[in-house]
Amino acid sequence: MTAIVSFEEADPDRELKERQLTSLDDDQLASALAATRRAAAEARANEQMERLFQLVRGMKTIHRIAQQRGLILKRPRVAQGP
Repeated sequence: MTAIVSFEEADPDRELKERQLTSLDDDQLASALAATRRAAAEARANEQMERLFQLVRGMKTIHRIAQQRGLILKRPRVAQGP
């Protein structure tokens, strides 16, 4: 299972977590984003707003790291019904 990325507002471990994210390859980074996005959707559905904010910080960090590599990580398309 891929790790879910979240940051507290003033996360004392932010620097370490960012270094770990930077060490991931592109596919692993995309997987971390997908796992974090799923967790955020669940937090939103359950009205866990503080958890949602932590996960959004994680997603923004993943996007920033991807952008520094020249990557654009997009949400996969969802097939629409008939």
